Amino acid sequence: MSEKQRDIHRAAILAVGTELTDGQLANSNACWLSAKLDDLGIPVFCHMTVPDNHSEILSALKYLEKDHDLLFVTGGLGPTKDDFTRNVISDWCGKPLVMDEGRRQRLQDRFAQRGRPYFDFQSQQCFFPSESEVIDNERGTADAFFLKKANVLTWVLPGPPREIEGLWKKSIQKQIAEKTTFRKTKVLKTWLCFGAGESIISKVTEEVLEQTPFETGYRAHHPYLEVKVWGEPEDFDRFDQLNKLDEKLSDYVISRERKKWSDLLIEILQEQKKDVRFYDASTGGQLSLSLKSLISAKETEFRFEFLSLSPRFLKSIDEGKKYLKEEKNSFAIFSLSEKEVLVMMKNQSGVQLEKLETERYQGKRLQEWLAEKACQVWLGWL
Repeated sequence: MSEKQRDIHRAAILAVGTELTDGQLANSNACWLSAKLDDLGIPVFCHMTVPDNHSEILSALKYLEKDHDLLFVTGGLGPTKDDFTRNVISDWCGKPLVMDEGRRQRLQDRFAQRGRPYFDFQSQQCFFPSESEVIDNERGTADAFFLKKANVLTWVLPGPPREIEGLWKKSIQKQIAEKTTFRKTKVLKTWLCFGAGESIISKVTEEVLEQTPFETGYRAHHPYLEVKVWGEPEDFDRFDQLNKLDEKLSDYVISRERKKWSDLLIEILQEQKKDVRFYDASTGGQLSLSLKSLISAKETEFRFEFLSLSPRFLKSIDEGKKYLKEEKNSFAIFSLSEKEVLVMMKNQSGVQLEKLETERYQGKRLQEWLAEKACQVWLGWL
């Protein structure tokens, strides 16, 4: 192992912002970063949130450095008076802040290109602790930076979630790989279930895995229940109970490995970069609600359109095909009866269709199930 690499045992995330401690905003950054670190096999042991207060931030840093090897600090890097996280970091690590003239000039040029006035206070975003590594932020004006204090590897990031995601994808994930070594000692498998309560799903799971070394956990988030099973990599090969669990949960599983079918559908459409249209006459707007929330959270490179049709039963399958006659990339879900819906897709290969039975659910639960199930069918065709 090189001198630049080290084992990571404990990670922590410190969020800075009075808007978080006052309850104006939820700390979504900690959730997102924890998931990404977990994917790398790095366990997060602590989330802390402090207001825009110098002494509180400094106390939090001193507390976290005692028991953590990896530290992420988010927020407080902007141009306003209450953005002084960099100053506290400077005091904490004992490194003076130094102006990066090149970055100040680049920031001035960006403002000029956009026809916006540049004020002197904007330049505070261009000060960084000496010996720190500055990380370009292409989605905002406040660059991030990395530094090492004793044995603590520290990344200091701006607050906007979109900027953190961009920094992670372009730089930070790669930096973690370069600066650390880590082993994923346990593997996590998940089942995202729908249509049964936690008591039923957990009973099935515990009974199937009773004589195995696997650890289990559950997370309910309406209308879904996530089943989590941890184990050593070799145990997943040695025990066939997981195949039995797949069978037992098959009537309830919406997706595997923490992604719903709707998430995967949007990812595929993003990769294909094809404009699409959705017709919905069965889910009462649930399909539009689910997909629009996912699309708005991503930088999509395709155009999309949702057409909600009046709920009624199709007279025939041919009637449904007429809606897609002029469309090259379109998706549709229509009701055939109270017990059956028709899922359709048209692309350059032609029209594909599948019927789904709907007797298991009613009302909003049926609408939610149909939205996800339709995405699963479309995904299979793509």
